[in-house]
Amino acid sequence: MTGLYRLVAWLSPNFPIGAFSYSHGIEAAAESGAVHDRASLEAWVRAIVADGSGRIDADILCNAYRAAAAGNDIALIDANRHGGAFRATAELALESAQQGEAFLVAYRAAWCDAAKKPSSHERALGAAAHIVCHSAAFGAVAAGAGIALEDALVGYLQAFATNLIAAGLRLGLVG
Repeated sequence: MTGLYRLVAWLSPNFPIGAFSYSHGIEAAAESGAVHDRASLEAWVRAIVADGSGRIDADILCNAYRAAAAGNDIALIDANRHGGAFRATAELALESAQQGEAFLVAYRAAWCDAAKKPSSHERALGAAAHIVCHSAAFGAVAAGAGIALEDALVGYLQAFATNLIAAGLRLGLVG
């Protein structure tokens, strides 16, 4: 139950990573008329999750999870770097990096004992240049917490999609 509790907390809209402030361009899509109702919002979210940033995040999360579970710091650093490099725009790279940093700060504050040495995956992420990709950080921490990869991945993508739908709601596209 501890792993489930952590997973639910990390994916809550109240976990302080600032996800609510990112919408992957829905404002521009709404302004252009490409997203204007429920059906177009659903199609847009589906495309982002399946073929856009969500797909990239899924791959990076899995790679980081597997690297952390195996104690392979080099592979974890590579997953993190790919998470920054595979973004289509500088804005998306910045979003991932800002959320990743915020995620690690909140995670460390809530779950790391200051007297305890950081785990190898935490050290590896800390050494991974200046970019900390959110999905890489999430995957590594989930592995360290003993959360099943499938659970972490489904939860992450559900929270990602929910955040996009919430952006559509704030714009008055649905609801």
